[in-house]
Amino acid sequence: YSAGKAAEHTLRQSEVEAFENVVGEVLRLRDELLASGDSFLHADGMRRFIRIDLQFHTLLVRAAANARLMKVFADTRVLLNIFGIRRAGHDAAQLTEIHRYHSEILAAILARDPKAAKRLLSEHIQVSKLERLQEFDEREREIALGHHLPEMYSIEAP
Repeated sequence: YSAGKAAEHTLRQSEVEAFENVVGEVLRLRDELLASGDSFLHADGMRRFIRIDLQFHTLLVRAAANARLMKVFADTRVLLNIFGIRRAGHDAAQLTEIHRYHSEILAAILARDPKAAKRLLSEHIQVSKLERLQEFDEREREIALGHHLPEMYSIEAP
């Protein structure tokens, strides 16, 4: 809903720049991961990713210019942080895909295409939800089997 509403408004130049900066941060994080030789983001990288991702989604809600929506989003930010507490570290492919979604959502908003913006954000949320559920299932299975969890599941709250 917020992406569709944001696409109904013309963004100020400062808003466009803020969006572009946050969208670019995902690629910068991916490039740093590739340069490091690591397979996935470790705790510090994931904390940074979660901050970047929340910034993008906060900008979306603000661009919707709906006070009630902002309140609901602010209230649920705590839940968003909780879901980020034990995320497995993203790999380069996941960061590339997240960047693609964020870029395409922003492009739809700038093109003032509410239908595309809502569709893209809905897909992005569904993909993220499935990833979280798969991580949860894997973590529960490992705990049930008494196996040691990999370091990528040892991320503390941001």
